[in-house]
Parts: sequence; C-alpha cells; structure tokens
Amino acid sequence: MFRSLTKLDYLLKETGLGLLRGGWVNWAAVSTVTVLLFLFGLSWQFSWQVETLLNQFGNQLSLVVFLQSGISAANVVPLITQMLGVATVEVITKEQAWTKLVQDLGITDIAGATQQLGDNPLVDEITVKALNSQIVSNLAIQLAKLPGVDLVQYADEAVKRLAQLQQGLSWITLTITIILTFTAIAVTTTTIHLIMLARRREIEIMQLVGATSTWIHLPFIFQGISFGLFGGAIAWGFISLTQQFLNRLLAHQPDFIRFLHHGLQLTPTQTLLLPLILLSFGAVVGLIGSLLAVLKLDR
Repeated sequence: MFRSLTKLDYLLKETGLGLLRGGWVNWAAVSTVTVLLFLFGLSWQFSWQVETLLNQFGNQLSLVVFLQSGISAANVVPLITQMLGVATVEVITKEQAWTKLVQDLGITDIAGATQQLGDNPLVDEITVKALNSQIVSNLAIQLAKLPGVDLVQYADEAVKRLAQLQQGLSWITLTITIILTFTAIAVTTTTIHLIMLARRREIEIMQLVGATSTWIHLPFIFQGISFGLFGGAIAWGFISLTQQFLNRLLAHQPDFIRFLHHGLQLTPTQTLLLPLILLSFGAVVGLIGSLLAVLKLDR
C-alpha cells in the first residue's frame, strides 16, 4: 500500500514538474484543446437547444380542423381522441367563433349584429395539439380523412425549418470537431515530443538505472491528459460566461424573443452532462496525443 502511494506520488510530482518545465510551450497545446472544446461545446449545446425548441414547437403546434357546414364537433372529437400522437383536443363551436369575430370587429350588441347579418356562416373547429413534431404531418393527413372534416391547417413550415437547421448544425459540428480534433492531437503530440527531447538526458539516466519504459513514459502521458483536462475546464468556463452574457442580453427583449430564449434553456441533466463531456473528450485527445509522442520518440 505504501509502495503504491509512493509510486503515485512520484508520478504526480513528475507530471507537475513536467508541466512547470514546459512553460509557454504547454499553453500551445492547452489553448488549441481549449479552442476545440469551446467550439465543440457550443455546437453541442446549441444542438441540444435547437432540439428542445423543436420539441417545444412540436408540443405547442396546433392543427386547426375545420368541419363541414352542419357537422357538429361533438361527432368528430371522439374519433380524434382515439388517434395516436394526439396530446390535447380543444373545441371551438361556431357560436363561440362568431361571438369572438363580432367582438373583434368592435360590435358590442352581438345579438343585434347577428340578427342584421343573418345566420352564422361559420363552422365548428377543433384545435389538436400533437405530442411531437415528427408526427404532425401524418396526423394532419389522418385528420383530413375523417368524415365531416373540410380543412386541416397547421404551421408545418416552421417545424421543417427547425429540423433542417438541426440537421445542418449536426453536420457542421461533426466537420469542425474532426478538423480541430486532429489539429489538437497534432499540437499535443508535438508539445509532448519537445518536452521529452528536452529531458532526453534524464530519460537515458533512468533507463541506465533500470527504469521500465512504462514508468518513464507515464508522466508524459499524464501531462497530455492534463492538457485535455485544463482545456476542457477553460472551455467550460468560457461557455458559461457566454451563456450568462446572452441571458443578460435577452432578459429585456420582446416577449417572442424571451419565449425563444426560454425554449433554448438546457435541462439540469444537460447542464451537468456538458462539462463532463468536455473534460472526457479533452482527456481522450490529450491521451492520444501523448501516446503518439511516446511512440514517436521510441522509434
């Protein structure tokens, strides 16, 4: 037990000394990893936000079903409630619609206006809300086939645009991540390689006294992982500051902008998961870079 603690203490000490000796060279790797993880984290976060907003629009998206003249909503509502994907159903009778129309026209004497204008020309309408955006189109087709239904209207274009935005963002995120990952690994490999060359005499002495390759290389591997962890922590700090700045900026905007901003908020699980993803991804990038540097020196 004591021997294991001594080995761990030695590795941590050597890793710390290596980071201190590297100086500004280390920051070349850390800053590159930070840029990678900052852009990766922003892209990932925005992808989550768009998905949340897409689902929110899907849940609040209303399909308005206009019935044929003389058809009562009471005859159609039971058929709609049995359909899969229906969240809520709200009926607006032609009498309610007529009353609202007359009020919107600024007429206070509704009974007199109805008598002057003649019979109510409106029809019953049913507002249907879908469970999610993916089933809206199919649900509209099913509603249009119901007996007594004259027309189905819904804002399909908004959902399609958001879905296209999410898909495009996913491809952009993947492309940026791949390019910057290779760049970060290359810079980390070069940095660790330079540090190992600067300590070549110490490495040769350790080899002469019988130290194994694993024991010699572990501090450098830990340095690479440290680069990734530091980069992940700094990137998460920048993302948090950016989020706080946007929150203050959008706090006093019009209601619609604030509604969109509220829909873009991350869930508590996502808020906790994002820094873990950044730290893990950074550690993996640092590990790969340091391993490549060690293999390069051994050749």
